[in-house]
Amino acid sequence: MFRILVLAACAAMAAAGPGPWTGAFDLDRDGLDDRAEQRLIERFQPRLRISASDCAERPSALAANSARPVPAWPDGTVYARVHPVTRTDEPGAWVEIQYFHLWAQDCGWNAHALDVEHVAALLHADSPDAAPEAWTARYWYAAAHQDTICNASHGARAESLGAADRGAMVWIARGKHASYLTAHRCRWGCGTDRCADSVALQPAALVNLGEREAPLNGAVWVAWAGWPLGAQMRSDFTPGVVAKIDRAAPGQIVAVNDIRTFVKGFLTSTSTGAQGLLKGRQGASAALGATAHAMGRAITVTGRTIIGR
Repeated sequence: MFRILVLAACAAMAAAGPGPWTGAFDLDRDGLDDRAEQRLIERFQPRLRISASDCAERPSALAANSARPVPAWPDGTVYARVHPVTRTDEPGAWVEIQYFHLWAQDCGWNAHALDVEHVAALLHADSPDAAPEAWTARYWYAAAHQDTICNASHGARAESLGAADRGAMVWIARGKHASYLTAHRCRWGCGTDRCADSVALQPAALVNLGEREAPLNGAVWVAWAGWPLGAQMRSDFTPGVVAKIDRAAPGQIVAVNDIRTFVKGFLTSTSTGAQGLLKGRQGASAALGATAHAMGRAITVTGRTIIGR
């Protein structure tokens, strides 16, 4: 009887619509109605294209209510976070959606268990109480090796991607899982990423993560210190990133990372050239890739220490 009453209550909530953004259904305590968040997540779901030959198959669902992430099944589940953004340069309301595709393993060079990658959209509406259908995407961001020397993260105006009222098309690199807004840019991740044999991902579910301090749907593993998900739950659309995109020519996709270009260029040319020389010698190539990745992380940390970040 209790189960019947619960199901009836849930059905009544759904039939009532999302209600105001400041409604009572805000379990993640971010000031946004969780029902409206879910409708936005579904409306702007990115159209991910993954490799048909990826050794990790598809993004993985993770076991609920586990303190650390435990991959349950590679069914293509995509996780999302919706949070308010404050901007003073334009009237209206702003929210950001981050879509995380989480993988049981990274199986490219410098392979490791558990891989966290994401894309994001910045949405605008005239009022914070606007219905989900009234919101439009202004910008899209694709994270590619974020927070490493191979950072190839980039962004664009939503209208340039045909993604102002729906999700952007996104290509996912085989094995490394970096996100790209065009297949051509897939080679920019230190020269090792590839987006060949891509197929459309059909997610088994779109799951709202909630917030780091108040996770939803059993996603308590977001705060686990052993992976970068918690650190990536920050806004991708800083004033500097938005300014770079706004300065770009219409239709242009721009790099938005802050890594020194000459360092990344050096690693790109070195990695690409070495792979050509060592074609067929996979062991040597893998060793080179791991060394470049470790070197990149060291340079990134050193650089951020120097500039106080």
